[in-house]
Amino acid sequence: MEELDDTDLLLLKILGNNSNYTIK
Repeated sequence: MEELDDTDLLLLKILGNNSNYTIK
């Protein structure tokens, strides 16, 4: 998986709240 910057991580967290993504 590619390294993510803080903005990408924040977007993943937001998307994760409405999807199947799990943020750990």
